[in-house]
Amino acid sequence: MTQLLDEQGYRLLKEIETMTRLDMARLIRFAPSGHPIFSDTYLYERFMQRFELLGGWSPGLSKTIGWGR
Repeated sequence: MTQLLDEQGYRLLKEIETMTRLDMARLIRFAPSGHPIFSDTYLYERFMQRFELLGGWSPGLSKTIGWGR
């Protein structure tokens, strides 16, 4: 299935491809409700695929980002 992305979608896809595992974990934990990456199925699937490729969650990563900003 081909996903058509608008300009913002392409910008977010490019951002996903350059984010570090730590950046991604922070976004997962602290993104506001309705964040565009988590609102679009294609972007969300690519985000999670890349996050897992980079190592996904670990106790150390969770401890590093904590629960407060």
